[in-house]
Amino acid sequence: MVKDLEKFYNSIEILDKTMSIYEDEDGNYSVLPTSALLVGVDYNELETEKYNIAVFEGSIPKDFEIKVKNIKKPVPKFEITKNPADKYTITEEEVAVMPVWFVLNTLGIKKAFNNKEEALKKAKEINEVIIETLQH
Repeated sequence: MVKDLEKFYNSIEILDKTMSIYEDEDGNYSVLPTSALLVGVDYNELETEKYNIAVFEGSIPKDFEIKVKNIKKPVPKFEITKNPADKYTITEEEVAVMPVWFVLNTLGIKKAFNNKEEALKKAKEINEVIIETLQH
């Protein structure tokens, strides 16, 4: 199965409110519950290491344009001071994160967005078709 959200939905044929067919040009074929096609939006603030892992795994495209923002994050004071007495003291540290919105379904098919409005628009667009089928 393709992992790209748009290609995935272009390869779906909704039969009825219980069953849908996935078939792509590579020869992948599956009968899926129609309700599994519903999507949600998952907001993430990825630090550099997690962002790089997501790019490596293909969850985020290599040419993805993203804005970095700084947030305060609770951390053990020991990470800053390396003093054993600070192991159980919590402090805040400012870290750079990259905000990413993932539109994804229960099958793990997803697409990354750098804009909340675009992610919500895509999710609602997909769900509108699925919900209409499920209600009839």
